[in-house]
Amino acid sequence: MTARPKTGVWQRSDGAVWSVDAAFARASRLVATLPDRPLLNLCIDRLDFVTVLLASAMRRQPCLLPSADSASALEAVRAGYPDAIEIRCVDDARTPVSDAGWRAVLDYAGTATVAYTSGSTGMPKPVAKTWPTLLGDAACLVAALARHGVSDGTGVVATVPPQHMYGLETTVLTALAAPYVVYAGRPFFPADIAAALASLPGPRMLVSTPVHLKALLNSDIAVPAVDVVVSAAAPLPTALAERLQIRLACRVVEIYGSTETGAIASREPTADETWNLFPGVRFDASHARLQCDHLPAGTAIQDRLEVLSSERFRLLGRPDDMIKVGGKRFSKQALTEALLSVDGVEDAAVTILDAADRVAAVVVAPGVDAAAIRSALALRVDPVFIPRPLRHVSAIPKTPTGKPAAAALRELLAGAS
Repeated sequence: MTARPKTGVWQRSDGAVWSVDAAFARASRLVATLPDRPLLNLCIDRLDFVTVLLASAMRRQPCLLPSADSASALEAVRAGYPDAIEIRCVDDARTPVSDAGWRAVLDYAGTATVAYTSGSTGMPKPVAKTWPTLLGDAACLVAALARHGVSDGTGVVATVPPQHMYGLETTVLTALAAPYVVYAGRPFFPADIAAALASLPGPRMLVSTPVHLKALLNSDIAVPAVDVVVSAAAPLPTALAERLQIRLACRVVEIYGSTETGAIASREPTADETWNLFPGVRFDASHARLQCDHLPAGTAIQDRLEVLSSERFRLLGRPDDMIKVGGKRFSKQALTEALLSVDGVEDAAVTILDAADRVAAVVVAPGVDAAAIRSALALRVDPVFIPRPLRHVSAIPKTPTGKPAAAALRELLAGAS
């Protein structure tokens, strides 16, 4: 049997602490109470989530992780697993601990999870992972975080859901691979984030996304001492990273990855624009694919890169990020950032409409009309990229990790001119 790694704990809002062994014991009891069908894991509480994840391992079945708790996301899962059982919580009865759970995980090479992409650019698609891949991913992430000052015993608070690969890695898999203290809940509002951080001993790490971090900074909430802020799931603007570093007196780390590859690289954006692959991950000789022990052979990064060495690269953008109008090219991300730089624009999202490649956008900008936004934007970008239509909304529809939801954006802009 593979050697058992060091492990952490999950701490609930009531202060109760649950070890990995206790989570395995809960999983053993859960297995005994359910019919032998795939488990659709909708648990928000991370202890409940890991209990269902481990129960699936004991049954030699994949744990199904939808991209969101929405009708369309659940429909995407049920298309492949029509008999799956939805589980949203697990009761707290304690069960005697044995080593059977670890054997179920460490000796099983079959499919451990089927996660679904966020659907931010279209329909969610399934991505299968094995336990060797997940545990290898966790070991690489822990080693990378250590390079950024994250030590054993760090308390982890996360705003991201465990069903998303980013949340799964940072708040579930890390506790299976390192002695972190992970807050079991999922705080959403700034006051909840501050309270969750205060409940954990230091040092502390906040795992979040740009949209949540911006909201935290814009609030007047006093935030307990944070040693490291980790951001992923969407590009972290350098200006936001600098504000975080000053306001919280912390290191700011950005993680790069995907549902397909898992987390594979990191950087501190206030110090370096380039990315460093995690320890044990490297590019092959052609610089086209990744090489590491836990990923399938031939795994490639889908985004556009400038490879600087076998372990370092510059990110140029997603393949679908480029806008082409009248023979000119521009980045959707750059256009979004230009919109956000306009006074009064609180949030923005850019998309492309119809076969004519019309640039369109939605903005949250109370009190600022579309004409004023376009005039300000004309000073920042080529006029051919100024969005038409440009629609005001009260809130931009987003995935659980803060990415604009492509299908919902198109519905908002349908028929607009």
